[in-house]
Amino acid sequence: MEQRFNLSWITGARVRGLYPIMVRLMSMSELVVVGLLFYVFVWIWGPVITSFPLPLMAFAYVVVVVYISYISPVLLHGDKDCYRGIANWRQGFIRTDNLGQAGRSFGLIILLGGSGIVVAAYLKNPQVFVELNWLAVTIKYTMYNFSGAIQGCFTLFILFRLMDVLDLNPFEKNISIGGKLVLTGLVSVLFAMMHWPNMPVVIILLVSCPLIMWQFYRAPNFFMLVTSHAILGTLLHRVYELPMRIGPFYHNPDKYILRELFPPLAWIIGNLWK
Repeated sequence: MEQRFNLSWITGARVRGLYPIMVRLMSMSELVVVGLLFYVFVWIWGPVITSFPLPLMAFAYVVVVVYISYISPVLLHGDKDCYRGIANWRQGFIRTDNLGQAGRSFGLIILLGGSGIVVAAYLKNPQVFVELNWLAVTIKYTMYNFSGAIQGCFTLFILFRLMDVLDLNPFEKNISIGGKLVLTGLVSVLFAMMHWPNMPVVIILLVSCPLIMWQFYRAPNFFMLVTSHAILGTLLHRVYELPMRIGPFYHNPDKYILRELFPPLAWIIGNLWK
């Protein structure tokens, strides 16, 4: 019986039947290394970001993003595009064959989650829609589509490497519910903890991530994953006005990385780092 584990080397040659333990160790190593890099970027370099040459930091950031979005899933592991929810470059990487199903699934989450956020924002401040800065909302939504795509890549990187470690494929119909729950729980906890020490955001993610991941298993569509993240994130930050800072910036907003790197944004849309 052919092993599920495959490894595609940078040369493009695919080696089948690689010992499962080797793939598990490799995927676990990738998770640890990327996790450590995330910690270094946010907690160590983040507060002193302006002391480094911007091109160097941008290059390091791009290298990590390229690794988790292309080198690891495509060149090293050969993860299936259909499971990653993407199409080929000719379609702008947007998977359209299941867009209707994904739209309904993620649309329900957007509708329910968005309605809850709007109601909570109104109860918090009845004047919220009178005082709302629509330019800020538009800019934030645009930014969230970009950052949401990167965070989506991080989420799928965690998911697929854990799939290797646990030898579970949640996209298969015959997988046990228990295995699916364990995998989903681990992905949700790891992604939520990336937002530490912002406990409100951590709690929201611990609740919302399993729901979103479950929909992604049913209809893998990266475009809808990013869209739902952008809409709900924008509503949380600009309508409900929930602070979205993470890491050392949560308690030290004056050192917030966006304020340090892009001061004009604060002037354009107001208190960006609240």
